[in-house]
Order: sequence, then C-alpha cells, then structure tokens
Amino acid sequence: MGRIRGFVAIPVKGLLEIEELAREIGTIRGIKGVRAENIHLTLKFLGGVDEEEEIPEIIRSLEEVAQRHHAFSISFQGTGAFPNLQRMRVAWIGIKGEELGKLAKDVLRALPIKEGERPQKFGPHLTIGRVKFREGIKKAQRVLERYRYKDFGTLKVRGIELMQSTLTPGGPIYSVIRHFPLAEG
Repeated sequence: MGRIRGFVAIPVKGLLEIEELAREIGTIRGIKGVRAENIHLTLKFLGGVDEEEEIPEIIRSLEEVAQRHHAFSISFQGTGAFPNLQRMRVAWIGIKGEELGKLAKDVLRALPIKEGERPQKFGPHLTIGRVKFREGIKKAQRVLERYRYKDFGTLKVRGIELMQSTLTPGGPIYSVIRHFPLAEG
C-alpha cells in the first residue's frame, strides 16, 4: 500500500464520433490524442492520495454524493482549445447539462482541499488531445475549426468513478477503484 494518483470522473464510452475525433487529432504530429478507453470527464483531480488513510474517506464521501443525485443526460457540442486555439495546449469537446454542474459542485464540496492545494473550478469539457510540441498546431486548429459547432451526441450519466492513473512511457493507464451509481428514480 502507498500513494496513488487519483481522480473522480464520469466515464464516456460508446460515442464513436468523439473517439474518431480523438484518434484524428492524435494522428497530427506533435499532438497526443486521448485513447478511446481513456476518454472521461474529470470532476476532480485528486493528485497523490494515500490508499489506506485517504481512499476510505473519499469512498464514503463519493457514496453520499452519488445518493444525492439521479441519472441525467449531458450533450457534447463543439470543439475548442485551452488556453485558446492560437496557444493551444489542450484540445477539447464542449459539454452541456445543468445537472452536471450540480454534481461537479457537490463532488468538489465533498472532497476537501488539501493543504497547499488551490481550489479547483469545474469547467465542463472533454479532453481529446494534448500538445506535446507545436509542429502540428496549424493542422490541429483546422480540425477543431471544422468541428466547432458539431453535435457529438448525448450520454446518460448513471454514475461516477474513483479512478487511479498510472503514468507510463506509453501514456497513462486508468483503472477504476470504485464505481458509484447515482440514485434510482
């Protein structure tokens, strides 16, 4: 037992147009696309957490959060980049859904800020690629502009997950520590 790198997320599976765009972005030199099995919506990044001391309390908190929320739908619309298209570091797809903001706020409130940590704000987006070096920026900008107003579909959110991220030379490997289904009804 020791420390793990953790985060709280909503899994995003089965939306082929999103997976295809992430794959297309990943073919551009200098851009690392997010692999289909790793596509998720981060609600809170936890950083390093102790498996024995912190994980049990995080699990209890997330169980309570999940029981306060019912399943809801979110939609994926449009593309963009952080901090902007000209200085792109992250390529994303936009997300809409009123209930998503409520769930994210509840997760952030339930998991206390660690000493020295800055408060996190929730900005709904789905990361599909990260810039590793600037060689392919112009091409990536053209791809994102092409999908700027695209509707990528909807997803029924039925639960949240506590995830572990293991960094490897080939990219991160994500594994589910615990799934928390949202309340029935």
